[in-house]
Amino acid sequence: MVHSDAEEREALAMLAKVDTPNRLKERVERNPNLRGRAQWNRMNATAIPNFPVLDEDYLRECTFGVYQVAQGKNYADEHLKQGTYEVNVK
Repeated sequence: MVHSDAEEREALAMLAKVDTPNRLKERVERNPNLRGRAQWNRMNATAIPNFPVLDEDYLRECTFGVYQVAQGKNYADEHLKQGTYEVNVK
């Protein structure tokens, strides 16, 4: 099988991160309040002023590719068109 240079770089990046600790998983395991049913609240842009802004390049790096990012963007666009998109946080 022939791989492009880009595929080779992506595979190496994946291998470099394979042993990276999953901090979110560890946090959920330490805090039982983060498991099970949750009380969700509607939020807007002013409710959490310091919420991190994640740019598309960062998301591509985290997901190792474009499929998940494109899928998420299409999902959000579709809901925004319908006027039903809301963000809820615990």
